[in-house]
Amino acid sequence: EDATYTQAKAGALAAAEVGYTSHSELLDEPKKERAFAVATPDGPVVVHLGGMDTEEHTAMLPAFELAKKTLKPRR
Repeated sequence: EDATYTQAKAGALAAAEVGYTSHSELLDEPKKERAFAVATPDGPVVVHLGGMDTEEHTAMLPAFELAKKTLKPRR
């Protein structure tokens, strides 16, 4: 569906982020989703935020942003 890609930071790591709208078959309505991805020595990591609907997605955004801000590679 409609997607917006941006370059971002996840902790100290370079990240790619996408925000998009998908269709909830359960509720038969559009809903927002978001994800970010980083490359690590052990392989790529993707963190996705969905939710039952856009309202739930919006309520969980602070946790998603905290995960992105505090991400640290394993040593």
